[in-house]
Amino acid sequence: MSTLNNGQFSNPNAGTDSSKPQLFVRISENRQEAFVWAKNVTLGQQIQEEDVKRALEENGVVFGILPDAIKTFCANPTRETLCAHGIPAQNEGNGEIEYFFRTDECSTPKQLEDGTVDYSSLDMVQSVKKGDLLCRIVPPEPGKDGTDVTGKTVPYKKGHFPSLPSGRNLTFNEERTEVRAAIDGCIEYRKGILNINDTFYVRGNVDSSSGNISFGGTVVVQGDVTAGYTVKAGGDIKVYGMVIGATLEAGGSITVSKGVNGMLGGYLKAGGNVVARYFQSAKVISGCDVYADTLMNCDVDAGGRIIMRGPNSSIMGGKCQAGHRIYAKMIGTTSYALTELIITSPDLKDSLSGNFSRANEIAELKQKIMAENLVQQDCARQLKLISSTLGSREPSARTQNLIKSITNRQKESENDVYRYSKRIEELENAPIVPLSEFNVAVLRTAYPGTKITIGTVSMMLNNKYDHMKFYLKGDQIVTGPILPSDEEN
Repeated sequence: MSTLNNGQFSNPNAGTDSSKPQLFVRISENRQEAFVWAKNVTLGQQIQEEDVKRALEENGVVFGILPDAIKTFCANPTRETLCAHGIPAQNEGNGEIEYFFRTDECSTPKQLEDGTVDYSSLDMVQSVKKGDLLCRIVPPEPGKDGTDVTGKTVPYKKGHFPSLPSGRNLTFNEERTEVRAAIDGCIEYRKGILNINDTFYVRGNVDSSSGNISFGGTVVVQGDVTAGYTVKAGGDIKVYGMVIGATLEAGGSITVSKGVNGMLGGYLKAGGNVVARYFQSAKVISGCDVYADTLMNCDVDAGGRIIMRGPNSSIMGGKCQAGHRIYAKMIGTTSYALTELIITSPDLKDSLSGNFSRANEIAELKQKIMAENLVQQDCARQLKLISSTLGSREPSARTQNLIKSITNRQKESENDVYRYSKRIEELENAPIVPLSEFNVAVLRTAYPGTKITIGTVSMMLNNKYDHMKFYLKGDQIVTGPILPSDEEN
């Protein structure tokens, strides 16, 4: 007999005496439950369990039979009773992405050990190293098929398997379940797009909204860097606005499109060049050159040159020290304020001493080479003695250790001789810079009150000097005209 669903009933006893009890079977819509109900049952009348089981079987119910429920129904067949229950499918869960970086764009201030909060440290930059794990897929829990009351398999539903974010400078494993950084850089994550950039952009000012910035690559600030805040970069720093009483440190160069007002606070320090339209009351340290239109009451230390550019480029007041050259249209002020210009560097000292210091270093290195040659000869002698003593016998463990120690010392000595020889070669081939290359050049006027020091020799200007170059000759500072070859483009 056919099974009826959706609340309909099946009567396996249709066509029999209507005065006898009649059994009906109902199967739920999802085929996970089968119910038995009886008709024409008198008070106290019981139904045989075999009749119920037969009714279930005739309606296709063969799985999940509940014997205790059938027994209870047979004893009191006055209400519909659940007599079979299937096993529902366990659907597969959804996969998830586990992130190993902060995915929100909001940063919180750093709490210090004493409980106070540093609102300048918002930790906006998320730096990563090449090979760092950025995110991975956590697979879903596996599903399991079920069985309905008719014995049919109920397949489980597959879960959602997420996709990893895409973007620049990422590497994926073969299964595409993990993402790693392809370069050293910082994380940029927006709307499911993940980029690893070698440049960190501050899209505005460095202030309370951004906090201090520290990044191993290049930092670009599209606004100003305001008082009391710090920007540190392993590469370059580029500021499109102004720097006002802030601290900038760069492994590369620092470029400020507008100006720098130190406000007697903060400083700029770069391994490369430092460039700005003007510097006022600022402290600047550069491993190479400093370029600007104006330096006003600044403390500047450049390993290379200080070059003032522009139609009215000038150095007014303060102290400027360069390794090779200081160049400006005007130096000093009409009020004769003290302006100190200093040229000093290892190259200058080398030029001042001629070949003396270089010759001394070369002589010391040659002495070291001779000493190491004696060490190598002694090592070779010891190894030869051990070999002749052993003859054809196998060396003991102690002798093997001794041979190893002597051999290592011999190799170390050979490496030292190689290093000393390379240094001698460098010293012998390095040119000595002429003294005239270390100079202060003024294209228009150098005012009284300007103090020029080259090496250990100083000169205070008591008169105005126009279109003049100052350099060392012997033990004094002399002047000479500006030549076309002296002018900086």
